[in-house]
Amino acid sequence: ENEKWYLALVDHSIELIRRKNLIVEINTRGIYKKRCADFYPSDYILARLARENVPMVVSTDAHQVNELSLGYEEAVTKLKSFHINHLVFLKDKKWVEYEI
Repeated sequence: ENEKWYLALVDHSIELIRRKNLIVEINTRGIYKKRCADFYPSDYILARLARENVPMVVSTDAHQVNELSLGYEEAVTKLKSFHINHLVFLKDKKWVEYEI
């Protein structure tokens, strides 16, 4: 993830995401299933998303009801460490921002 070509693709992707007003998910499944040591997207990507003020949503990628909130608080803590203090949710077919 530190190769110049990879970082250039990440930067280009984030620019497209910002221009198209898209939303990026931080996924907790790898953490609570103990398949990953950290969240995805990576710290570099989170820092870039924060700089570009890209809207974020937390997803547990739940496959069962008991997984619906797993890793949520940890993801919020991670996002706040990058000064990402708002998330979005879908309400009445519109994305609404709220403070975390």
